Amino acid sequence: FPGCFLVAGPSPRLRGYLWLCPWLANMLHGSRPSVLALLGSALIGYYAGKRGTRPTFFTLDQGYLIKDDLEPNHGVHGTVSNVRQAIFDELTAAETRAVAQYVVANMPGVKTSMYPDGGANGDYISGTSAIELIAPQKAAALAYVDRKSNVRPLRYARVTVTRGSKLDVMEYQVGPLHGCDANACNDAYVEEGSPIVPLVANGTIPFAKRPIDMADATPFILAASVCLPLMNLLLESFGAIFPDVLMPGCGSKCLSGTAGALFPFAFNDIASTSKVRVSKLQFFWYAKPTNFQAIWLHGIPFSFRVAQKGIDPKDWYAFDLFYCGKGPFSSAEELLRAEPKRCTYKPDPKSNGKKGAWDVPGPDAAHAQRPTLPSKLAPPARYALFGASGGNGRLVHWQDWSFFVTIRPSTGLVAMDIKFKGARIAYELALSEATAHYSGTGADQVFYLDSAFSMTQLGGDLQPGIDCPSYATYLNGVLWMEENDPGGEFDPNSDVSRARPYRAFCIFEEESQASHWRHMQLNSKAVDGVPSSTLVVRGVTAVGNYDYVTEYRFNLDGSIRVKLDFAGYMETRWFSQADTPWERDLGEVVHQNLMAPLHSHFGCFKVDLDIGHSGESLEHAKLTSGLKPDVPDLRGYATKFVVREFPTKEGIGISTFAPSNAAPSTFAIVDNSPTPLDDNSPTFKPGYLIKPGPTVQQVLPDEHPFVKAAAFSKYVLAVTQRKESEHRISSVYDNFGPGEPYTSIDNFLDGESLVQQDLVAWVNLGKEHLPRTEDLPLISNFGTYFDLLPRNMHSINAAMDVYVP
Repeated sequence: FPGCFLVAGPSPRLRGYLWLCPWLANMLHGSRPSVLALLGSALIGYYAGKRGTRPTFFTLDQGYLIKDDLEPNHGVHGTVSNVRQAIFDELTAAETRAVAQYVVANMPGVKTSMYPDGGANGDYISGTSAIELIAPQKAAALAYVDRKSNVRPLRYARVTVTRGSKLDVMEYQVGPLHGCDANACNDAYVEEGSPIVPLVANGTIPFAKRPIDMADATPFILAASVCLPLMNLLLESFGAIFPDVLMPGCGSKCLSGTAGALFPFAFNDIASTSKVRVSKLQFFWYAKPTNFQAIWLHGIPFSFRVAQKGIDPKDWYAFDLFYCGKGPFSSAEELLRAEPKRCTYKPDPKSNGKKGAWDVPGPDAAHAQRPTLPSKLAPPARYALFGASGGNGRLVHWQDWSFFVTIRPSTGLVAMDIKFKGARIAYELALSEATAHYSGTGADQVFYLDSAFSMTQLGGDLQPGIDCPSYATYLNGVLWMEENDPGGEFDPNSDVSRARPYRAFCIFEEESQASHWRHMQLNSKAVDGVPSSTLVVRGVTAVGNYDYVTEYRFNLDGSIRVKLDFAGYMETRWFSQADTPWERDLGEVVHQNLMAPLHSHFGCFKVDLDIGHSGESLEHAKLTSGLKPDVPDLRGYATKFVVREFPTKEGIGISTFAPSNAAPSTFAIVDNSPTPLDDNSPTFKPGYLIKPGPTVQQVLPDEHPFVKAAAFSKYVLAVTQRKESEHRISSVYDNFGPGEPYTSIDNFLDGESLVQQDLVAWVNLGKEHLPRTEDLPLISNFGTYFDLLPRNMHSINAAMDVYVP
């Protein structure tokens, strides 16, 4: 203590750090004071006072950590490695490669990619969930994390194999994996002799519903048979922009090299079934590969469908040809016989597809630019991160919060074992699916389950200063979908044997320049308050034309805001007032011959709250008004009051909700254990409110194939009893054959008890996007959110203990 007093002197601010001294003395020399302890105390007191920020200590597996002593500009990295929560970390690149190698060595004939031949007749590891972690069983995981057991759950991978040889899709368990368990993730390997265990029966997942593979070129096998007979018509209408895959052997007559080029894309089609895989082939113009992104605003008015049954191209056929708004035609020959009205679409590369043009973001040097935006100085980092060497995720400590964050290849950002003030409030918070549904004729309606395209695999390294502050901490995910010629012609591959780490998500503290709580006293005008600060975990990715920004925002009072923002290019279609006038009511005409369809976005989150020791219940409180009979002396005036309900079982319309402003309600996951009522007991049971922000409901009918494939879009909130088998709200297999879903939340709602059980809330955020001209070339980011708010979990505002220098 004398050492601290020597430095602190009369300063109350510095004397606030005297509590450091006994800790240091005990740590350095047991219970006896020493010169070294006193000098150390003085140094810490001086340093803490100089920084003006009170350090926080965390008791971890090895000793203590002073956060403020660590490097501030890249986040704060702790010295403790391989914390117990690392069992939740997604597979690393090294683990992914090790699993791929093991499968190939032990399953003869299985490849790690269908590239380069793009054939469908082999067996290959495939999809955005090609190799993912099988999450440990919750009971075993919590026993280990909570130190009730020292048995570390073994690490297993789920491997998806598309089997052209058997015409089905299989899932296998591979493992156990080692490396990360010894704090050496980069030295990962599969335990020799481990069995490869099927997780589904043969034939359970139809071949026609196989996952999307970016190396799949099979839909284009029939393209030349359609395009070559139409060569003269297509060249006259659209110019010499057709690559060899569409018009083989044609050379410079079909692809001049000066007029731009076409990119063919096979969209999953609404007409697909579990037996026949149907793709709609559309074609997009671009000037040069350097601004390939402009394709989304340059779809030419020519398309057709390809139906694939099995693996033999002899059993496939092309149909539904459309040209300049006319169709459908059953074949190229029928189209030519019909002699449809000609149209032209020939963008000039001198004024399209280049920087500064209407279709590419950002001004060029010839345009006046606004002043540069001010840069933000990096604040001192006040959070701590811990994790296994070479791992993706990290255990995070900040302002009484702790949680483990990582990123899943197919669905993106996830936070596990979330605690506030030492109490677990959630086991899992994870994006489970994002989907988009577009208006159109029966030939034009399109939808995406974005997990099938992946919430990571089409992305890339985050850009400091754009995606996250330059001072943020950047953490890794895993990529195995790559360009074979980056910067050249688009030639994607999907090969898990080439899995690599990339900068996938970030963590930073955001100071809002406002107060979290404040009040001015009426008499003295003195102000009490505390500055607001939020810890942000952010994942950003691109999924084709759209970009997604997912955020978990941890606040000082124990609340969490979950945000989902949308960015990027709109999807568009060719428009003609003479030929497609109906399009005006299906969206907006945003440019010459360009229509952007009305569409909806939905993002569904899995929220596994852990509130009570004996389980949780669902509380639905309806806010209403009237002459309530048991309220005395109303004198004829209606009063507002609350009607509380506790649904006892799962069910559509029982534990599913679509809130309305006209009938306000609140929803909470609570501990509804019996408690006596007295003068000090709150009416409402302790728990967490689930408060949706601005959102929309699904407007398509329930029987629509898009709704069947994304049944969660019917609800803003659905609550189910937790099951290990119900880990995802949807399936990557349902991008094709949407009318016959492999996974549906409606099947989760099977009448099980919701009374003091382990519950999961599936929270769905929706936005309807009616485009406007200002959405060109890129939309201004927009989105929505929901809040998780503590309700009667603390005796007072939980942010009252925030230190204010």
